Amino acid sequence: MHLKTLFDGIVSLEFKDDVVTKMYSKEKEIVELTKPVKTRNPVETWLNQLAEEMKITVYRKLKEGQKAYTDDTRKDWVL
Repeated sequence: MHLKTLFDGIVSLEFKDDVVTKMYSKEKEIVELTKPVKTRNPVETWLNQLAEEMKITVYRKLKEGQKAYTDDTRKDWVL
């Protein structure tokens, strides 16, 4: 699968049965998708759904990080 065309740095996905649950970066980071994507549809359909879910997941993770940064002291957040 050509994941680099979807997001630079994503090298693999975790499949459980017919569902994508996680994405893996080339830096070995693991991000669990907010909502798993079913792959039973035609490939064009589920890849578009996956791309949207990846964007949604990254957006939500960034919002969570921003909230944690503003709620915690810098020392707690960095360490």
